[in-house]
Amino acid sequence: PQSLMFWMFLLVNAMGAIYTIKTYFLIRCRVIAWAGDETRSLRRLYRLLALGATAYGPPQHEADHRRIRLLSLVSLPVGLLFYGTNGAFFAILMNRPIWNSALTPLLFIVAALLSGGALLTFLAYVFRRDGQLITILGRIILYLLLLFVFLEGLQFFVGYQTGLRQVVAALDMIGSGRYWWTFWLVHLLVGSLVPAVLLLARRDDAKAVAWACLLIVATFLAVRFDFVIPDLAVYKLEGLERAFVHPRLSTAYIPNLNEWLVSIWVVSLGLLLFALGARYLPVVDGQEGGEAHV
Repeated sequence: PQSLMFWMFLLVNAMGAIYTIKTYFLIRCRVIAWAGDETRSLRRLYRLLALGATAYGPPQHEADHRRIRLLSLVSLPVGLLFYGTNGAFFAILMNRPIWNSALTPLLFIVAALLSGGALLTFLAYVFRRDGQLITILGRIILYLLLLFVFLEGLQFFVGYQTGLRQVVAALDMIGSGRYWWTFWLVHLLVGSLVPAVLLLARRDDAKAVAWACLLIVATFLAVRFDFVIPDLAVYKLEGLERAFVHPRLSTAYIPNLNEWLVSIWVVSLGLLLFALGARYLPVVDGQEGGEAHV
């Protein structure tokens, strides 16, 4: 129980269980209806998921609504603790000065809310086309985006104020190093400035809000790249890079082909599972009112 890994394991499984049960209650109405539809090719699966239920009326709807609301409320602290614990993994590493900060868990929490909220907003636009819901979510995403950029600015300000060589070197690598373009062009320009302008200037345009959220999600890999790589690439002892010289001892990092292929496979698998779920389960046209729990 004293290990962060223990809490990480506990929280990730708790989140998986909560969201699985919540999704089930959101789609239970359609599952029961599909279980009685003779034209459905997967009728046996729907009967199994219906758990023997053959009718779904207002009492069942109200009961499921209460359960969904309760699970939504429980998922908030569980989710915040999960991403805070994720950030704490980095924050406790004493020899990584950029990571070793009380600000790191907060950055992870805000980053999760921002990227996850942006993805949710984009998917809501694609599958629901509820303009009012999209614009409300767009305003929340704008506040989260501004907060995240502000926290990043604090990280740079505090880091440079310390004057520590390894901290300054890592921050310089982010801003003017080999991969400067991932920070200035991908993250700040395409992933922050352009979405912020869209969310401010066209806040009532659901399509513009969806595009802004898509840009945030598509460029968020640069945020993680700029957080992880620079602090690993800086030698913590001056002159260490000249003490042992070998290509395999270099801290310069470029993802190799195998790493790119594994990453593409993981993303593709996730998209495939999502597509199969949307195709064979009523997750898109499920129980009305589910958006209220967003």
